[in-house]
Amino acid sequence: MMRLIALIALLVASPATLHGQALALRVATETQQLQTSSHGIGVSAFDIDRDGLPDITIAAWEGASRVFLNAGNGTFDEITHRFDLPVGGTAIALWSDVNGDGTPDLFVGQGRDGENRLLLGRSDGTWTSAPEWGVRPDAVVGSGAFGDFDSDGYVDLFLAVQGGCDLLYRNVDGQRFEDVTALHGVSGDCVSKPMQAVWIDFDKDLDLDLLATHDLDVESRLHLNDGTGVWPDVAQDNGMAYVGPGSSMGIAWGDTNLDGHLDAYISRIEFGGLYMNRGNNTFSDEASALGAEVNGVSWGVLFVDLDNDRDEDLFVNSTSAWNNEPPLLWENRDAYFFDVGMDFIRGGKGAAAADFDLDGRVDIAYVANGGENGVLMNTSEAPGNSLSLRLLGSATNRFAIGARVEVHAGGQRMTRFVSGGDSYNSQSSDILHVGLGDAGHADSVVVWWPERTVDTYYNLSANRRHDLLQAGATTTTSTPAPSALDLWPNPAHGMVHATGVDAGAQVRLFDVLGRQVQHVAVSGGRVTLSGLAPGLYVVVVQSGGLQERRLFVSH
Repeated sequence: MMRLIALIALLVASPATLHGQALALRVATETQQLQTSSHGIGVSAFDIDRDGLPDITIAAWEGASRVFLNAGNGTFDEITHRFDLPVGGTAIALWSDVNGDGTPDLFVGQGRDGENRLLLGRSDGTWTSAPEWGVRPDAVVGSGAFGDFDSDGYVDLFLAVQGGCDLLYRNVDGQRFEDVTALHGVSGDCVSKPMQAVWIDFDKDLDLDLLATHDLDVESRLHLNDGTGVWPDVAQDNGMAYVGPGSSMGIAWGDTNLDGHLDAYISRIEFGGLYMNRGNNTFSDEASALGAEVNGVSWGVLFVDLDNDRDEDLFVNSTSAWNNEPPLLWENRDAYFFDVGMDFIRGGKGAAAADFDLDGRVDIAYVANGGENGVLMNTSEAPGNSLSLRLLGSATNRFAIGARVEVHAGGQRMTRFVSGGDSYNSQSSDILHVGLGDAGHADSVVVWWPERTVDTYYNLSANRRHDLLQAGATTTTSTPAPSALDLWPNPAHGMVHATGVDAGAQVRLFDVLGRQVQHVAVSGGRVTLSGLAPGLYVVVVQSGGLQERRLFVSH
């Protein structure tokens, strides 16, 4: 039964405007300071420190991965020294919360001369290796993705392996991984070169299925998670096996024509594939008919609404080896893709979507040949209204990896996903961006949580970020512009400090069910809340006529 859920609206963003203007992306590599000494392979835009600003993690071909926090001023601060990272090249860097403690954990997969490593987040802001979880350190990873395939609340891991059989790890009670590859029949042929794997509930039966692509003329696999032992590969039957000229690379899922059925784009060499859902979960490649066929040597791919007009546009990152083809950008106009053209000629592989400057326009992080990585800042003029959504799971999958969201506004519905790995060896932001066009609010937002529960949220105002609590019951209001209010440490261990609080302010603490836990009157600029049981909390600070809210997790 769907529940009417109240929510927390946190951040006022851009003013209301109309949509329909040309797409525009600005290169700002020099100021962002995201360069690496070797080619970038994959990029993650996960919010590591949970401050609402998407951060960046880069997997580089040679040398360790690098981790950067978003400073909120157009630059990024490197924090790689906090991580127990392996030496050697990495192909992928993915974030999740594998042990359910509310602290993000990092998996890095070796591309060559490295080591696969799971790093668990600690309360002191460092990350340490966890070999006891049982991830094979020596498997050469072509791709990977987090997702809760058995809906038990613990995030599992799939690894597509080069020169060997693929690996499926089931998370056992947030304590370790067990290899269930043979049980579910997802090893692949153990010979083909993998390119990308994505978890997706394409048939909407509330469990995650698995799509995997391969190099050369090897057909794609689509494993249907039917709740039994071996998951059948249904790619031949539903049209996803077809690879056109071959050399499949990255994967993007979205609803390009807003018909409620999920479509997919697979980047390739020379000609990409746009797999349109016929409405019965079978697909046909319509890339040529819909204007989105031409690729270079293409890799990372994103469906992303750059102009906030409700439908998703298409970005493809490319190396320029084929016909000197640069990265590609198409504007979606009524499900036909018009080539916008890009002056940006720096070729690369991974790409991830996020609103890095919180201006209500989604941007694109990319990794590039030669290590000239950066963010393409969205400068599209007069975009439509937008909505930012962050999902907060109440169980062990705190970041709702694998959740599906439908936003209803202006008589249309838009679909988004919380990514555990997408594009090419990348991971888009866990803060979802949805264009609303000229609608001033979303009529409703429906969330299908990974644990097979469904919540509905109503009347979400445009141009704000809304934090949606799973099965929550707390009614709150929007906050003013960001202030000096800060909570630390976050996550906490039974005690949290609030600074930047006005003298005379009233501080109230609520749990995830909306129950008031503490009430403190502030005499100075700081207050300490202690004696906290493990869980998710909301701090509400009332000062005069203003009210602010912050969320934190206590272990």
